[in-house]
Amino acid sequence: TEVDRLGGDIAKARSAQVQTASLNDQARQALDAGRAEDAGALYKRMLAADPNNAVAAHGLDQVGEALAAKARKALDAGDAQGAGATVDKLTMLLPGYGELPALRAALAQNRQQNDAALAEALRQGQDDLRAGRFSGAGGDNALAHFKAALALDPDNGQAKAGLGQVAQALVVQANAALDGGDRGQAAKLLDQAQALAPKSADLAAARARLGNPGVAGAAVPAADDDQAESA
Repeated sequence: TEVDRLGGDIAKARSAQVQTASLNDQARQALDAGRAEDAGALYKRMLAADPNNAVAAHGLDQVGEALAAKARKALDAGDAQGAGATVDKLTMLLPGYGELPALRAALAQNRQQNDAALAEALRQGQDDLRAGRFSGAGGDNALAHFKAALALDPDNGQAKAGLGQVAQALVVQANAALDGGDRGQAAKLLDQAQALAPKSADLAAARARLGNPGVAGAAVPAADDDQAESA
């Protein structure tokens, strides 16, 4: 009976060694392929089976280095959202990783800078609206500033509302161009408005007027339901 028990223990140990070697191979392949999160999960499985496994511990260190480098690269590229997601993954895998405090501090600083840039873009956009600088070449107009705001915060309601106001203004200008007989300019303005507020009823009315010169002048456009909320 004792021999049988020892034989079973030896078989289990050999099986565990084979499984650990397989997990290590998979983890190395994942790390080499740039899938650091997958490699980290595999190394964690190895440590769960053998808490003193030095190979797995070293592998997790390499995973931490890879994820930290990925987060820094995303920050350098201005991708705060991607950097934040990577830092979250690193925190889940290695909550005690040494670079985490520095990465969190860099993220916080980046968010502060983005918030300041967003507020400035919205302010300039509103100033341009009031000054009648709706669109045009270069970046000194409401359209450019509201687009810059959306690049920083794709879900920003003020920026979306600002684009709706720009679309309104373009439709008004298009109707004025039609009143003056400049159908080419009106078409260009309506094309710009189309890109900003494709569902606008006033845009549709101006399109109809452009297609039928006999239609009377359109009313001054109201705010588009989807995009022209008050900023």
